[in-house]
Amino acid sequence: MVVSYYFINMQKDPVIGVKQIEGKIMKKSGRKPSVIDWEKVDNLLISGCQGTEVAAHFGVHAETLYRRCEKDKKVGFAAYSQQKRSSGNCLIRAAQFDEAVRKRDRGMLIWLGKNRLGQSDKAEVAHKREMPIQIVNYGDKPIAPWKDENSKSFN
Repeated sequence: MVVSYYFINMQKDPVIGVKQIEGKIMKKSGRKPSVIDWEKVDNLLISGCQGTEVAAHFGVHAETLYRRCEKDKKVGFAAYSQQKRSSGNCLIRAAQFDEAVRKRDRGMLIWLGKNRLGQSDKAEVAHKREMPIQIVNYGDKPIAPWKDENSKSFN
């Protein structure tokens, strides 16, 4: 059977990724798609890994991971990784809060108070009242002013 340049009956099966020409099945040429376990990707992103680190874990280029995210998850990798990283941050906060409140960890309670409630160790007292200075003359001699190199004598 001769296949002409005009493939009128050519179809691509999306499930198995092969071309079918007039009843004859031809295997798809090129590199096999990389296997990406999205559950592992999620766990790595939740733990704070960058996209390049996740790609290296699977042995693929970072751009390959980003394209596959758009293809498989229908969202850009930046948005996807931000969502997962935020989920990880939430888990960390919950664990810290649990450690501080339930187990009464004094250091963690102080840290949470400073960071969340704006508390501090320093007690700053601000006052604007000026106290008058009263000069008292004892005896019949006047009090001599302080003298330094720049002051003039009053005598």
